[in-house]
Amino acid sequence: MKKIIKYIIYFSEIFYTKIYSIFHKIQKQVMFESFYGKQYSCNPRAVSEKLHKLYPDFKIVWFLNKRDSYNILPNYVEVIHKKNLKYF
Repeated sequence: MKKIIKYIIYFSEIFYTKIYSIFHKIQKQVMFESFYGKQYSCNPRAVSEKLHKLYPDFKIVWFLNKRDSYNILPNYVEVIHKKNLKYF
């Protein structure tokens, strides 16, 4: 039984790393939302800014409700309005 569990863990780790590496190569996009799309703030803002510093080639997308909060966003951020079809 222990041997079977070791094999399951071994193959699941290999599967996870392969899937992650394939996905990572295909999709370099990260999506954020803070306070249900009310604002560009808090921990998600800090994470998105640090992510952009570390990986500037990643596409950073924010889901926001109001268009008046778009003026404080950096240039590298793509905004998707929460009532837009792209959001779903």
